Amino acid sequence: GEPALYAPGPHDLGRVMAEWAQSVERLDELPARAVPAWVRRERDALAGLLARVRLEPVDHVVHFDIRDDNLLVRPDGGVVFLDWGAFGVGPAWTDPLLARLERVDRPWFDDSLASSPALVRAGDDVVTGVLAGLGTHLALRAHTARDVGLPGLADFRRRESARFLGGAARRLGV
Repeated sequence: GEPALYAPGPHDLGRVMAEWAQSVERLDELPARAVPAWVRRERDALAGLLARVRLEPVDHVVHFDIRDDNLLVRPDGGVVFLDWGAFGVGPAWTDPLLARLERVDRPWFDDSLASSPALVRAGDDVVTGVLAGLGTHLALRAHTARDVGLPGLADFRRRESARFLGGAARRLGV
């Protein structure tokens, strides 16, 4: 039968990260311009980083869509997380990392990692692996997905892919 368009319940972020790893394995499906040349040159190293990411325990409830527009600050300073439609079960560092992605293209991103105990425990290889995996996955989706009724989604994926891969390149020194 046809797969369900929406399956209720938490996303399995272990499976999501496996898709990111598969995206690195599928680089040959992309035109040359879809990812920077260093991604193809460093394919084996990126696969190794993503293998490390996949070893992370997937044992925390995570929001998985932390952005400015999904946070509400109460008058007393407390924060309420809104829009739990993408929630899942994933590593403890998921939400602290996602909360920083808006600034992945700035040195602030790297400097901010030390303020999160979960990201410190995860380590630099995990953070860099996530950036490379997510960036490569978005490039692949921009090239292969057919999103009916969402004409700007492929361009958005290309822009975000470039930002995430740029952050990974900065961290790898390539």
